[in-house]
Amino acid sequence: MTKLKTVFLILFIFLSLPSLASNGEIADTSKTRQSTAVLSDYRQDAERGDRAAQYALGEIYARGEGVRKNHDEALKWYRKAAEQNHVQAQYMLGMIYTLGLVGHRDYIEAVKWLGKAADQSHGKAQLMLGKMYAHGVGVSTDYVQAYKWLNLASVAAMKGAAEAHELVALTMTPDQLKQGEQLSQSWWAEHVE
Repeated sequence: MTKLKTVFLILFIFLSLPSLASNGEIADTSKTRQSTAVLSDYRQDAERGDRAAQYALGEIYARGEGVRKNHDEALKWYRKAAEQNHVQAQYMLGMIYTLGLVGHRDYIEAVKWLGKAADQSHGKAQLMLGKMYAHGVGVSTDYVQAYKWLNLASVAAMKGAAEAHELVALTMTPDQLKQGEQLSQSWWAEHVE
């Protein structure tokens, strides 16, 4: 009887293995189908010009979520969203160019896109742009512009902005400080309702 139980147990395990494997395959296939469907939905919306879907596709490709990580595809979709004034896409585009994630660093493009995001009150973009002006990266060194953007980033409570703002202020003449304050005030007057 023990032998018979053992044979039945082995037979049960042997016959169950294919079904267990196929259940796992079904679960994996189901997840893959679900990811593919979500990606397809985003792609359709993005191709119709939906800037949020374009940004989402940029994120999916940048992070490799359900697809192979692809910075060129991320750049393509971020750019489409950024051109439609999507502030986070503008920031991401600026950072891609700053870090050289598409093969080379392009600081001029980085400044362009970070500037667009910074002008829409994106604190991280304001901080990055301020640092670029302070160090002459992608632009000529301009302490007045650096002061303005770092001042705005400080108000937005960006980590490290207050310290960078103070350091830039130490290198400026009294006239430059006055100009930097005026630029900050003008920006606030235009952007705060």
